[in-house]
Amino acid sequence: MSNKVSGMTKSRIQFFRNGCMLSLLGMALTLTSADAQRVGTIDQAIEAWYPADTELIVTATSFDAFQQVAWRGDTNTAVIAGETLTVSVDGPLEIDVVFIDRVTENTRTPWWFLAESDPERDWTPQDFEDAALSASANGAPLWESYVTGMDPENPEAVFAISQVMFHDGTPRLNWRHDRVPPQPITVQFRASLLEGEWQNVGTVTAVDGENTFESAEGERGFYRLVVEVP
Repeated sequence: MSNKVSGMTKSRIQFFRNGCMLSLLGMALTLTSADAQRVGTIDQAIEAWYPADTELIVTATSFDAFQQVAWRGDTNTAVIAGETLTVSVDGPLEIDVVFIDRVTENTRTPWWFLAESDPERDWTPQDFEDAALSASANGAPLWESYVTGMDPENPEAVFAISQVMFHDGTPRLNWRHDRVPPQPITVQFRASLLEGEWQNVGTVTAVDGENTFESAEGERGFYRLVVEVP
């Protein structure tokens, strides 16, 4: 069994007292883009038995250079060193090994996204940091293209409302994305730019292509789209 949570799939490792059976349920698998599979494994047997108080060492390995390992669950008594976890099997435990995207420190932009700009390049961690801030063909830094779901190679790809129409007296906003952004889009409204504050009027889970939002405000004013950095 594999569970997908927040864009990642996790494999459950369960430890049981009295016999202490280790059971690995499923392989870690997650899709972070339409054409990229992020896969990893661990070095323990699918099913095995351990005496109580066994010191168990588990090493997780990602098959993708753009990913890293994270350990979740009952890890308070475990010693974690990157891809390796050491734990004493002395009671019921549930520990998850999760394969997650490596991201830049400054903008939290996934390495795999940045590498798309130059697939043949031998990337270093600093290269990724620099690339995230570099301008793309659409005039925005690469990290902005990622969080807004815009195509960095398309000069006409701009994260903005493209059209506002009134449908039965209700404002309808239209805009588009070139790829699904990692975070929902927040729509904000303001009756005047001279006074008052921007107010959240809705949240949209965006799709690849055309997106639409109908405002419950039902009045003329100013709208804008806001997206947060993951």
